[in-house]
Amino acid sequence: MAAEWSELPPSLLGYIAGKLSAADQTRMAPVCKSWRSAMESFYRPPAAPSLWLLLPLSTTLYDERCDFPSFSENFSRSYSFSFAGTRLSVVGSSRGWLMVEGEAGALHSIHPITRRTVSFPSPRRGFIGSSRGLYWKAIFVHTEEEARPSPPPAVAVLRDTLSSLAVIAAGDEDWTELSALGRRAQFFDIAYRAGYLYAIDDLGFLHVYGPPPFSAAAKLIKVSPTTHHSWVKSIACLPGGRGGGEEGVLLLRGNVGTRRRRKSFEVLRLVRSPRGQAQWAKTKNLDGHALLLGHDGLVALPVAKFAELKADCVYRINSIARTGEMILTVTDLATSKATRQNLSFSNCSPYWFVPNNGNGQIC
Repeated sequence: MAAEWSELPPSLLGYIAGKLSAADQTRMAPVCKSWRSAMESFYRPPAAPSLWLLLPLSTTLYDERCDFPSFSENFSRSYSFSFAGTRLSVVGSSRGWLMVEGEAGALHSIHPITRRTVSFPSPRRGFIGSSRGLYWKAIFVHTEEEARPSPPPAVAVLRDTLSSLAVIAAGDEDWTELSALGRRAQFFDIAYRAGYLYAIDDLGFLHVYGPPPFSAAAKLIKVSPTTHHSWVKSIACLPGGRGGGEEGVLLLRGNVGTRRRRKSFEVLRLVRSPRGQAQWAKTKNLDGHALLLGHDGLVALPVAKFAELKADCVYRINSIARTGEMILTVTDLATSKATRQNLSFSNCSPYWFVPNNGNGQIC
């Protein structure tokens, strides 16, 4: 029998962690070294998924601490994580991991609950960003889906220039840049599903890369040209679809700026016309999912797993330029009605964050 709490068997600690909520798991890992080690080695996803927002605590490029207000608890609680001695810039999140940029341009993936870190090298010369950092968006790309947060085999990044895309596998020394097919494209967003990487360009065309190692594009889906080329375009892939397939690929297009205004965006689904032409068609049916638009793009979550979300709705957070006040806007696609909620935080660029999903499908 263990004489001290720190001497409990790691496998037992991992089992206990699987019975806790994500909030309680965040408190468990920092208790002592043995508990943290057990979380890393025998980690199990929480019994129920949670949904948080990620708030960098300052407006400077590099931060050492992040706050996570809990959307699942109506923002009544917030969880903080500090990374002592580490200066980082948050790029986004993917599969319950933080994607952050280090001082030398290196990309790091940090699991905030277990504090586990996967590091990737700085890009080679010529991979140049702007004053806001090298990366516009970073996501994990997997060769197989896993429930536990083990180091993924590869990560894909969209550069701040929005002109090129690159991937790297854990352990590699250099990045592989992926070329656009057929034309010099400006990429707007990337998404991943079942071994394939999707990138949307300024015309609304889809460039599909995969399977790993993503060294060449599998195909270019020439979609009927969309209007308003300057509008923001974000894509998401509904879970369960075939890797590289067209089913369940969604596009959110519109003006989602910082002012209060009437609905100025639309959600479209990739479909085929009777003549076989790929096209974006307006849709109000998200197949039991909700769309969340954050600073780093779009994510689709199943409402069956997140009771706080409503199906066929779009959740986005905007700021009022004059005051910096943050507002949560929920738009029901079926009725086009929008409800708004004033939030207690201000002057930040929030990211949606799923601390642990447990089903290996959300990214």
